[in-house]
Amino acid sequence: MKWHKFLIYFSLWAGALLSVGNGFQLLTGIYYSGYADQVYSYYNGLKAVDTIFGIMNIAIAIYMIYVRFQLAGFKQGAPGKLITLYSIDLVASFAYSLVVSGITHISLSQIMDSSAISGLVTAIVMIFINRSYYGKREHMFVN
Repeated sequence: MKWHKFLIYFSLWAGALLSVGNGFQLLTGIYYSGYADQVYSYYNGLKAVDTIFGIMNIAIAIYMIYVRFQLAGFKQGAPGKLITLYSIDLVASFAYSLVVSGITHISLSQIMDSSAISGLVTAIVMIFINRSYYGKREHMFVN
């Protein structure tokens, strides 16, 4: 149960903090290092996209905390909620890159730097790892 404890005591809390931080950066424009006004005036619609995805990041953080408590309480269906969480995060990250690419006309390969790609790969790996791990322990989640 070391993996389970790692998830509920560290990983999901840290992920929630990072999601809140990312959401805050998108909502405030800090992401653009003081040039938000210029970026938003040049790319029409980008501010709305950043606002929507900023709110989405904060919602994902809230869902992470909810899933954490579901896992900690061995609630029925909690492992499935964890897989859903990682799937939502994966889709949201990729969707943000696609939308920004469409607005800015910058190629997807330029928008998705090594950090973004590693985040997507990590989400995919976490889906498979957790599906396997919790698939063997599904019987424990009956509360």
